[in-house]
Amino acid sequence: MSFNSESSLPHSKQWDYDVFLSFRGEDTRKTFVAHLYRELSRAGINTFKDDETLKSGVSISPQLVSSIKRSRFAILVFSENYASSKWCLDELSKIMECQLELGQVVVPIFYDITPSEVRYQRNSFAKAFSRYEEDFKGDTNKVHNWRKALKEAADLSGHDLHGATYNGDESICIQHIVKDISNKLSRKSMISGTLVGAESQIQAVLSLLMMECEDVRFIGILGMGGIGKTTIARAIFDSISHQFEGACFVVNVKENQPKLGLLSLQKTLVSEVLTVESVNIADEYGGIDMIRKRLGSKKVLVVLDDVDHQDQLDGLAGHRNWFGGGSRIIITARDKHLFRDCDGTYSVGLLAEAEAIQLFSWHAFRKTSPNSDFQQLSQWVAQYAGGLPLALKVIGSFLCGRSMKQWRDALDTLKGIPEDEIISKLKISCDGLEDAHKQVFLDLACSLIPGPAYIRKLYPEIIIAVLIEKSLLFESSFERIAMHDLIREMGRRVALQQYPRKRIWLHEDIADVLTENTGVEAVEGILIPLKSDAEEDTIHLSNEVFRHMKRLRVFIKPYHMNFMHLCAHEPINFLPNSLCWFDWSYYPSASLPKDFKPPKLVGLIMRCSYVVNLWKESKV
Repeated sequence: MSFNSESSLPHSKQWDYDVFLSFRGEDTRKTFVAHLYRELSRAGINTFKDDETLKSGVSISPQLVSSIKRSRFAILVFSENYASSKWCLDELSKIMECQLELGQVVVPIFYDITPSEVRYQRNSFAKAFSRYEEDFKGDTNKVHNWRKALKEAADLSGHDLHGATYNGDESICIQHIVKDISNKLSRKSMISGTLVGAESQIQAVLSLLMMECEDVRFIGILGMGGIGKTTIARAIFDSISHQFEGACFVVNVKENQPKLGLLSLQKTLVSEVLTVESVNIADEYGGIDMIRKRLGSKKVLVVLDDVDHQDQLDGLAGHRNWFGGGSRIIITARDKHLFRDCDGTYSVGLLAEAEAIQLFSWHAFRKTSPNSDFQQLSQWVAQYAGGLPLALKVIGSFLCGRSMKQWRDALDTLKGIPEDEIISKLKISCDGLEDAHKQVFLDLACSLIPGPAYIRKLYPEIIIAVLIEKSLLFESSFERIAMHDLIREMGRRVALQQYPRKRIWLHEDIADVLTENTGVEAVEGILIPLKSDAEEDTIHLSNEVFRHMKRLRVFIKPYHMNFMHLCAHEPINFLPNSLCWFDWSYYPSASLPKDFKPPKLVGLIMRCSYVVNLWKESKV
């Protein structure tokens, strides 16, 4: 069955929830609703489940009304005792108002009662309303509104569990509901601002997937950084994941595999596909074995995003027989050699001018066409960005809300940049930041952070929010903060050009700073860099190496054998009190300096160090 037709909403309309579930708890909470909620969640549908613990008053709370208004769909589970709850009837009335005023899509489900019983308030509904007629003699409008809402809801096309379509089979009914809502959500997402200009490319990849084929198919999405590979893969994942028994989007493999390890990514893949909280895997070989055994009979959808090495593919999706019939494995990468075993590859192209203007306008004006006064300037920006989606998004976000003069000043800056240097085109977004925001951005770009989980501990939330708004950062899975490679490269160039020796992370600079003590007064952050070869360098430090680094905030020497080895002949006798993060594996001294009293210290990590005790006396 299909839903009622939904009103067209403006693109600016934002929903916090995909679905609001309304039901009589005593009737269905632990049965039908529990199974429905689980399947909605498995399909990635953000669902608000009305909980009885919220029902502390005689009428629904303002918070619950707000949740109803902020839900794109409302599912009404009508059961035998639904009408006996005044709370449920109040919810129903508010939902029917939202359908009329906001274009909310209402989906009625008739669980153990027929649509006619709801429509005309018969049997158990009649008994409930006979009481209400007595209880609300002085408020006849309330009872009238309840009756009206019930009739309107019952007139909508919905799902009758005991009708001919389902014949009482709850499992089939739930599958149909989830599939219908997923399809509706997918069609809406295809016209969202972030996908302007990508619809045809999405359709091209979908055709390569050949969804009707029962074989396992591997599909590659190829393209340069910032061209929209991940956006296309995410849109496809969101639109078809409900058609599989399990699905997982493994984000940013290139960045996360060195940080977290391949074993961690294997655990994520298995746990998300099987929808279990955690899995016990001893090592990478055990991970391969578990993927093959546990997923080999399942039809699954897996996206491996931003792969840059064959070992990653070998450990996560090494062979077709690891997955059940009908499975689809989508890989995004910049290196076409990684797609040699794929059944099809799509090369993402730059946007045509009309599409580029649409995408730029979405981020500059929050609509798909520019304001009349800015049409010519918008066209110039779209041409100048060369159809690169990331550049259009970043420049558009930077110019959003600015005056005509500010636009012209910014575009004059762009004119002086060689057209083939895409990274430089993104630099304008950094130049327009306030200094406090800019310094945090450059810290993150130069990787002067211990990991994504600690960003919000080290930096003010308002600054992170501004950087996200400016499209310089984005929130990835589990609310972690991430940065696009192209943006990071731009930030590092800015750091080198505008703030030399303030942040040290390049391999060739470390020896100068730590042995020659050249220009160390300005140093605020040091990250010992990963070398390209397997050999270790040993740098012999003096015990006074940090004496002149009075502004040093971050020092990171992670635990990896292919990093430089730092060795001191004598105990380190000075560390700057400006430090807020100190990470030195194999720290060479038996204790920290006695005068080390950093008031802003957030993290102290000293794996495999020679420390016997941190300090001899107690510290605050």
